[in-house]
Amino acid sequence: MKIAISTRLFIPEKRDGIGTFTKEVFQYLANTYKEHEFHFIFDRDPSPSIQFSSNVKVHVVGLPTRHVSLIWWWYNTSIPLLLKKIKPDIFVSPDGVTPIFTSTPCLPVLHDLAFERRPQDLPFLVRFFYKKTIAGSAKRAKRIATVSTNSKNDIHIIYGVPKDKIDIIYSGISNHFFVLSDQQKAAVKLQFTEGKNYFVFVGTVLPRKNLLNILKAFELFKKATNSDMKFAVVGNVWIWPEELKMVYERCKKDVVVTGRVSDDEVAKLYAAASAVTYVSHYEGFGLPVLEAFNSKVPLITSSTSCLPEIAGDAALFAHPDKPEEIAAQMQAVVQNKELSKQLIELGWERRNKFTWSDTAELLWQSILKSTNKNA
Repeated sequence: MKIAISTRLFIPEKRDGIGTFTKEVFQYLANTYKEHEFHFIFDRDPSPSIQFSSNVKVHVVGLPTRHVSLIWWWYNTSIPLLLKKIKPDIFVSPDGVTPIFTSTPCLPVLHDLAFERRPQDLPFLVRFFYKKTIAGSAKRAKRIATVSTNSKNDIHIIYGVPKDKIDIIYSGISNHFFVLSDQQKAAVKLQFTEGKNYFVFVGTVLPRKNLLNILKAFELFKKATNSDMKFAVVGNVWIWPEELKMVYERCKKDVVVTGRVSDDEVAKLYAAASAVTYVSHYEGFGLPVLEAFNSKVPLITSSTSCLPEIAGDAALFAHPDKPEEIAAQMQAVVQNKELSKQLIELGWERRNKFTWSDTAELLWQSILKSTNKNA
C-alpha cells in the first residue's frame, strides 16, 4: 500500500502540536509497517536532522506555505499533481486540509474546530480560510480522525458528519519531557525567574489560550497571598490584545516572557514549575496536560471543552471566564502540599493512557478502514 502524507508542518526546529503529531505518528508507522510505502510531502527542504526510514519517499513541492493563500494553492495545485503522479491508496493530512481536485481517498485529521467555536479569536482571512477548507475536507473525506470525544462531537454537530465515520485517536506524550532533581530545578529557577518559584504557561499566545484571565488570576493570587512567586510565559506571542498588554504592564515585574525556546528548555521550564496553568477557553486535545503529567508537576486546567476528558481526576479545574476560580486553584496547589503531591501521583499514572504508539495504531486502523484494506 502507498500512503501519502502532508508533512509540511514537520519542522523539528519550529514544531507545534500538529508538527509533533506528524513526527511521532508517521515516523512510528513508517518504522513499524516497512512492507508499505510512505510518501512524506514537504513544502520546503526537510530538516537535515530528520532520519527517514528506508520505505519513506521524500517529496518537496512548493512554494513554502507561509500564508493561508499559499496553503490553499499548495493543497489544490501542488498536491493534486503529485498525487496523480505517485498514485497512492490514500492521502492523509495531519492539519485537516485536503485537496479539492483529486480522486485519491483522503483522511484528514481534525484536531479541533476552534475557528468555528471561537471565530472572534482569529483574523478574518485566517478564519475564512479554515472555515471554508476544513468544512470542505470534512464533506469530501473518506473518513475523519480526531483527537477527543469533544472534537468528534463538534465535527458531528457543526459539519453533520455521521459519528460512525469519525475515529478518535487520542494524542500521546513525547519522550523529551522529564523529571528534574531539586538541584536541577533550582538551576532552572536561577536562569529564568531569579531563583523564585513560579507558575508556567506554555503555548502560543492566542486569545483562546486565555492568558488574559490567567494573568488576572495571578494578580489575585499575589494579592491574596503576598507571595514572591513568578509567572513564566513560554511560547510565541502571536496575538497580544490591548487588555492583555494592560494586565501584563501591571504585573510585569513578576512575569517572565521567554518567547520560543528549545525543546530541552521547555521541558526544564515545565519540570521546575510549582504548577502548570492551562486554562484555555477551547482545546481539541491539549498536549500541555500530558506534558505536565510527564514532568511530575501539578496541573490547573479548564473545566470546559475536552480538558476534563483528557485530564480526568489528575488536575484542578477552573472555569476559563472566572479569574477568581483560577486564583483559588493557584492558592490551593501552592498552600496544600498534600494536594499537590496527590495531583502529581495521579497525573503520573494517567499519562500511561496516552502514548504515541497507541495514537499511531489507531490512525493505522482508520487508514485501513478508509482504503478497505485488511490489517
